[in-house]
Amino acid sequence: MVHITLTGAGGNGARFGYDGFLGLTPVVVKGVVATHIDSDGKPLPARALTAHVRCYEVRHSRFGQTHTHVMADHVQTLWSSPHDTASPLGEFEAPFRIVVPVDSAGASTAAFPDYRVFWRVEAAIAHPPIAGVGTRTSKQVDIPITRYAAPTPPPFAPGPSHHFLSSNKPRAPLLHYRVRVPPEAVGPQDILSVTLDVRPADPAVVVRSASLTVERRIELRDPPSTSSNASIDSFASSSSSSTSGRPLLPPTPASPALFSSGSTPPSAYADTIKTATTIVAGAESGAGRFARDENGLYTRTLALQWPASRTTSRWALGETLDTPLARISFSVKARVVVSGPNGTDSVELRDEPLVVVATNAAQRRLALARWREVQARDEALGIGTPAPPYAKRDGGRGTGSGRDPPGLERPSTGARRKERDDRPSRRNSARPHTSSGAAGGGSSRPKTRDGRSQTLSEGTLRPLTARPAALAATPATALGSMIIPPRSAPPQIQGIAAPTAVVRLNTITGETTVGAVLPPQMELVRAWEEELARIERRARRRSDAQNTRRGGDTQRRSVRVG
Repeated sequence: MVHITLTGAGGNGARFGYDGFLGLTPVVVKGVVATHIDSDGKPLPARALTAHVRCYEVRHSRFGQTHTHVMADHVQTLWSSPHDTASPLGEFEAPFRIVVPVDSAGASTAAFPDYRVFWRVEAAIAHPPIAGVGTRTSKQVDIPITRYAAPTPPPFAPGPSHHFLSSNKPRAPLLHYRVRVPPEAVGPQDILSVTLDVRPADPAVVVRSASLTVERRIELRDPPSTSSNASIDSFASSSSSSTSGRPLLPPTPASPALFSSGSTPPSAYADTIKTATTIVAGAESGAGRFARDENGLYTRTLALQWPASRTTSRWALGETLDTPLARISFSVKARVVVSGPNGTDSVELRDEPLVVVATNAAQRRLALARWREVQARDEALGIGTPAPPYAKRDGGRGTGSGRDPPGLERPSTGARRKERDDRPSRRNSARPHTSSGAAGGGSSRPKTRDGRSQTLSEGTLRPLTARPAALAATPATALGSMIIPPRSAPPQIQGIAAPTAVVRLNTITGETTVGAVLPPQMELVRAWEEELARIERRARRRSDAQNTRRGGDTQRRSVRVG
């Protein structure tokens, strides 16, 4: 048999990273899939090895059944059998890069008591049927993706929410009212302002106060006949991308109906089997704060702050969603207290729909700014090129990982040997001044005023007296130095300090060393690393001394006993 390992681009298998913001920018998921032969040493006859990025929705029933629906599926084939039949698959490793488009149908990761939505990276092997296994072997890792898109508000059009309605509560004063809810989507920590306009039919009736609540309604449905209630791991996909065609958010938030003319009507889906209602926010107005005009119209604007987003370890607040398995909707419920000749009464007004998204406008602006910054940095650094030399100094302690990223071809051994042979030796890179000049007699290396030649491991440099634009001379000491930029360093980006190479020439021994002057943050990190190394060495010496002392005491005791 064969087992699968799935690793992210950063080498962390527990937490799979990704780049991008769903709904605003493409989301890029990169990693490595590898297959390993088990102890039996037998390869697995397989048809294909694929990598998937999927969005699932799962509904749990009261009898322990699980209904699953794939909302979005983006796949890349890493290996396929060269024949029509299965071929042996043994030790294999391949990188993958899957791009989730901006208009993907997936929703934000969210969990509710009986329903949840989540994203998952999967590596799957399609093979002939195996008893107890099936036709698919997979390895998966969940990724917490949040949707940043917000629906575009429709153009203003007079609708039910902009016309006056009439109350129908028996034995209560007749009220003409309207509830004005903003058509824009509401996100975490946004301020929701709702305006109430109330005109009593009886001029003797006075509006005393009002209250406002936002209600979340989750309706669970039976899956359609084409959906399966099998395990999530049993899903297989042969297409490059298959996504649900059902819109996630209603295109007309100002209308009570959440279905547009182009979407599937409610009758095409099964009846609702369970409904859960929760109050998520509320606000109240004090008595006597309604403003009344000369026409007897009472007006009051109530404002409340939308709750902040919750972590994945808690039940989610959710967003407006409509799928084959569930429907999540939000509505504004208003209530006014009026008093008249017959006493005081409370009248509930008609609910108005509200569109809720997972992010607010500030978060979306910040996400776009970060994405543009990353794009500019990648273009400046030249993604896909080898790391600069200073990234791998000190035994790879810098920013280089020591391993070529997926998709880069390593130079052959012969090419590396030739490059090493052609590189000038550091041992002969510089020599003290003598009357006969530099070593090598007729060497073509540049010389200084006093006849000293100068060659560095990074290439040939101009002497200190040559006045190059990128070089700066330092005061003459026994340890001379010049500052040059690294030959393969990336261009400077605004806000990101680049290291500067420093070449030091010892005029006594003739040895040349190449170092770097780092930004203050990197210098602080290096200082901490050196301090930790000193503490570790001191602790090790102390431990060795204690062990030596204990060994001597034990030996003396044994001599006394003898």
